[in-house]
Amino acid sequence: MNSDRPPWPAPLDLLPHGPEACCVDRILGFTPGRSVTAQWTVRDNNALYDPQRGGVPGWAGLEIMAQCAGLYFGLLRARRKVASHSPAVGYLVGTRRVDISQPLLPLEAELTIESVCAAADLENGDLGTFECRILCADKPYVAARLMLWCGETGQGKT
Repeated sequence: MNSDRPPWPAPLDLLPHGPEACCVDRILGFTPGRSVTAQWTVRDNNALYDPQRGGVPGWAGLEIMAQCAGLYFGLLRARRKVASHSPAVGYLVGTRRVDISQPLLPLEAELTIESVCAAADLENGDLGTFECRILCADKPYVAARLMLWCGETGQGKT
């Protein structure tokens, strides 16, 4: 499989999340050593959805962006043909410059999630810093710098 161009693997094949916790529907673009872009439509069957507010809280954008950045590691592993029974579990280990411009990501909003790799250490485990943002109709909703660590072995779906 060549993960540098479409068709890319399904996000559920690259992330350790089950369908109700996954915040990525499809990969829109991937440039190894640079970035990944994905798309997600806010649905009421997602674990982050708040029915009282009618959407996903803006702070949950950190999780959405972390999942997009996690796709970067998953695509690199696919490219390197790293064998695993399930996707590796990753951890959001830090955030900086968080800007939540919209307090709610509304139901049925089609979001574009961008994660640009600012720095990565792939020799000592997958550790990376990403400049991330969520857009809806080209309007910024959430942005932050995220640091993620991705484990070497898959541990099942969450």
